[in-house]
Amino acid sequence: MRIRIRKMEADRTAFAKEIVRLGALAGEAASDEAPEQISARLTERLEQAERGREAKKNLLFDVQGLQDAGDALRAEIAAPEATKREVLDAFGVNTLPQVVQRDEQLRERDRLQSAVAELQERLTSELGAADFIQARSLLEGLDLDGLAVEKVEIERRLTDLDDSLQQQLVRRTGRPTSSMRSAATAQLPGSMPIVAPSFSKSRKRPSATSN
Repeated sequence: MRIRIRKMEADRTAFAKEIVRLGALAGEAASDEAPEQISARLTERLEQAERGREAKKNLLFDVQGLQDAGDALRAEIAAPEATKREVLDAFGVNTLPQVVQRDEQLRERDRLQSAVAELQERLTSELGAADFIQARSLLEGLDLDGLAVEKVEIERRLTDLDDSLQQQLVRRTGRPTSSMRSAATAQLPGSMPIVAPSFSKSRKRPSATSN
């Protein structure tokens, strides 16, 4: 029995020394407190430290999640920005309003090109030319001054003809009729269709080698 008591006392002494040593390592000031009290306090501090480590671990996990979300968000933002830069580079401008303006200019250019092509096709067809180059050559060979003189002469003759017809109708029917000059002059330039320049001696004939 005495041996057991001595052993228990030795264990308590060793326990007290170990508690004092651990307390010193943990920053506990030396005191006359019972080892059991110091042990309870150290145990509580250990549990708090473990809870703190766990909280820190969870916090680090949350921080990593936020960083991943931030990286994903920056990637989503960068994608439209890259597309915007590609569009700006394609149009050769620096801002989106300039892109809109340049697009409108390109659309207007396409409309004008389409109108020019349609006009060239119509002109070629009405002149009976093989292509627009030939049609342009025919137009370049026209004597515009001569055409103007012919137009005036034709209008004068139509006026004379109209007056003559009016007089004949008055003599036959005894009453005037509506003027026919407007119907006749409806075929004059610029309402008259374009024809090849072959009906006037005053026009310049295009050279056979014209392009």
